[in-house]
Amino acid sequence: MATGLCKMFKIMRSGLARDHLLVRILSNDISVLLGNGDGNFQDFVSYAVGAQPWFIIAGDFNRDGNADLATSNRDVHSLSVLLGNGDGTFNNPIVVSTSQDINPRIMVSGDFNEDNIPDIALVHDDYSANPQAKCGVLLGNGDGTFATISVINISVTGTSSKAIAITAGDFNNDGHLDLGAGVELTGADMIIILKGIGTGGFTQLTNFGVGSKPFALTNADLDKDNNLDLIVANSWSNRITIHMGKGDGTFSNEIPDGNLFDRQHGVYRTGDLPRWITVADLNNDQKFDLVTADELSSSVSIMIGNGDSTFVVTPRYSVGTPPQAFPMDGSAGDFDKDGDLDLAIANWGSPNDTGVVSVLLGQGDGSFLPKMDFTVGINPINGIARDFNKDGTLDLAVGNSSDSVVSVLLGRGDGSFDPAAAYSIEPNPQSLSYNPDIDVSDFDADGNWDLAVVHFNELYVAILFGNGDGTFRKPVTKITTPHSPLRIIIGDYNNDQNKDFLLQTVDLFGGSDQLYYFQGNGTGGFETPLLINIPGLEIVNTATGDFNDDDIIDLAVVDNENLSIYILFGNGDGSFSYINGVSAHEPINVLPLNLNGDPYTDLVIGSTPGSEVTLCIGNGDGTFIKLDPGYGTENGAYFMIPGDFNADSRIDMAVTGGINGESVVSVLLNTSNMTGIPSDGDPKGNMSETFVLGQNYPNPFNPRTTIPFDLPGREARYVRLSIYNILGQEIKELVNGHLLGGRYRYT
Repeated sequence: MATGLCKMFKIMRSGLARDHLLVRILSNDISVLLGNGDGNFQDFVSYAVGAQPWFIIAGDFNRDGNADLATSNRDVHSLSVLLGNGDGTFNNPIVVSTSQDINPRIMVSGDFNEDNIPDIALVHDDYSANPQAKCGVLLGNGDGTFATISVINISVTGTSSKAIAITAGDFNNDGHLDLGAGVELTGADMIIILKGIGTGGFTQLTNFGVGSKPFALTNADLDKDNNLDLIVANSWSNRITIHMGKGDGTFSNEIPDGNLFDRQHGVYRTGDLPRWITVADLNNDQKFDLVTADELSSSVSIMIGNGDSTFVVTPRYSVGTPPQAFPMDGSAGDFDKDGDLDLAIANWGSPNDTGVVSVLLGQGDGSFLPKMDFTVGINPINGIARDFNKDGTLDLAVGNSSDSVVSVLLGRGDGSFDPAAAYSIEPNPQSLSYNPDIDVSDFDADGNWDLAVVHFNELYVAILFGNGDGTFRKPVTKITTPHSPLRIIIGDYNNDQNKDFLLQTVDLFGGSDQLYYFQGNGTGGFETPLLINIPGLEIVNTATGDFNDDDIIDLAVVDNENLSIYILFGNGDGSFSYINGVSAHEPINVLPLNLNGDPYTDLVIGSTPGSEVTLCIGNGDGTFIKLDPGYGTENGAYFMIPGDFNADSRIDMAVTGGINGESVVSVLLNTSNMTGIPSDGDPKGNMSETFVLGQNYPNPFNPRTTIPFDLPGREARYVRLSIYNILGQEIKELVNGHLLGGRYRYT
């Protein structure tokens, strides 16, 4: 097999329909893969072309009814034309010179002189110190050869300009093909419209500004008004812009100043570095959809058209305080007690600024009301919802990253909160500095919620024991950690009914990140930590779940350095064994959830560079099936919050983040076909305070007993499940904590 860098993957729609072509720069050839009609392809056949083939187009250049190919050969000033035989094979290339004036890059085919013979227009790839934007036009002779190239110098303001993209269409409705060229400038980049005169010549008509690096252009009549519109992929700003044609060769302006991703004005987020864009009807609804290939994030962005120049994208909601909120982690809960899940998002804000928690009240259909902001400490980074004062209303505990303070906000039951009470974990508050974490549990088994907060600088975990009335005792208990703590994950990892925790740490002196196990004694104390062996170097997140269906807690560990999610099976004694890994594109976090209603735990992976959420369906044995491509969120996918936001018994996802000045929450609604968990019809899932699950204990014929039960509704609720003998004596406590609505099984 020949090797080389694959630069372009293109689906042809001519005589090669549903066959594939690949351009490979380093091996200086193209490969043709003929389709079998079932989604599979025959072995590829390669054809040598000129040095560094950069782009490929198809057309019937010799008018024999067969699809031909043309490649632009960068740095050798030529095109290679391969005439097709009609059976998927091609003749040796015809070399077409573009002269020393034109170094070909992106091409487009069209009949520019109206002689019914395909011609080619291309942009000049100028790498000189002071590049000047140029286009070239090659008029076809009808036999696969072309006349001498005509050079079009593009006039722009400035000393440096470079044409980097091109498209062809009749933009002024005069019956002649025009050209649109993307031009990179020392200042703001722009689109230049070149008016065709029907003889193969062009005159410069107009221009308008676009985002950074318009590397790809295409056109279509998106709103069906008989005027062609332009779609531009702005690679360096990771977006596409829609420019509505007016029918006279002019187009709508790009976007009002300051709005980087404004869908009302035709600006949509893509993955990182969109390099290619096309228009197609992907869902057969007679409306144009968009597809971009995003180079840096190795992803494809798909936008389904509404038929009016707008596209279906992820719902997003503004949070925080302008100009930059930096939304971080948060919680889902029913803060106004209407049966619908709401969101509370901690917004980091600007350095050393007092931050806010934004509360978005859910409407039960996946949509949310505008935010309400509540002031907390300096640079809040995450929040947890629990009923700290046992009044039946959810409260919030918020970790603040820059003042060593935990903010506790008691809920009023209408979605609002009392002013935050501040609990310092240091006598003289100092900076937590780097990404603290906060979690909640009952460490001393007194029935009250306690708080655990990591302190990165001082190398300890602080425990704030709850009084059960929404207040917490002082002084705090400090548990020393071997390295700088980053994340805490609470659970009963050795099955002794006491709360333990795992601690993810960072070695600031060049060592690899570590994971430690702290065994709880049930009174709020912890044993000497034990190191858990993990293969990764840069551990950025850890989550727990039962991945092999053995009722023992397992681990999913995110390694950003090696682009993997490591799966470690729990042994039931606080130790773990590495099993395998799941590859991911620059993962930043992971959530174990049941997405499709089967008995097994799945994974949701967030990747920041591509603003992408990837789903991995669990097989129940610790392996997973990754569903590609992922789902774009437009905002970074820094943190993910699960919940059934539209009351359809499916777990949805709220994703927080902010890119290029935005501060938003994106909501991904689950559309999988899954069986809902039975409910009594009450969205709150009201249940009696005490109920009995009948089992015979002990059972000499079956000493191993599994106790399954369902919790209706979608809220987290406090559950205590214990085993009693026939004398009413408690034998073992199985559950003592809050559980979300769902199906559970204890053995």
